[in-house]
Amino acid sequence: MRPPRRRVVLIVPAFLAVLVALVPAPVLGYDKVDRQQPQTAGTALAYYIREANSQDQPQPGRTVTMRVQSAPGTGASVAPADASRRATGPQGNQASTKSGADGLAYFALELSPTPGENDFVWDDGVFTGLVVVVGTPAPAGTHPAPVVGRPTPTSSGPSGVFGVLLAALIATVVAAAVTAFVGGLVFLSGVRPFRLS
Repeated sequence: MRPPRRRVVLIVPAFLAVLVALVPAPVLGYDKVDRQQPQTAGTALAYYIREANSQDQPQPGRTVTMRVQSAPGTGASVAPADASRRATGPQGNQASTKSGADGLAYFALELSPTPGENDFVWDDGVFTGLVVVVGTPAPAGTHPAPVVGRPTPTSSGPSGVFGVLLAALIATVVAAAVTAFVGGLVFLSGVRPFRLS
């Protein structure tokens, strides 16, 4: 004896719904997703996260970790930085730093020299964030940005043609700053052009 056709029609969707609900799926949830303006592939940026309480008072000494989640090719890196936008530690796939007296934690983000989407993830133990920067091909007639080695702590400001290019980049980049209030704490992040060496 076969079950009535109507019963089979009702049982099959319910069974499929249970199967779909049981299939493990990654959940990529961040407290903040920050999509930056596109930058020339290989560019280095200073990114900051402001740690503050719900009264907007800076929270110094909080550890923040930033890592390269994905990049279109090799060469993407992150390093801890200071307020003068200089790397203060080695470049790598992950870096940690503490927020200063002003509550700001700085990082040097270097995009892959290969054009495409670069994803960086930060975590301060309470909140997480995703920073997305699309690297674009270098404009016609220019050379792609070189892959920079370990930063030199004694480097002075930019000079010559690079200084002019950096000034043009500064003029065209809009610093993103978004404040999010979650669970009584406030965090603010943004990006500034950056020179690793």
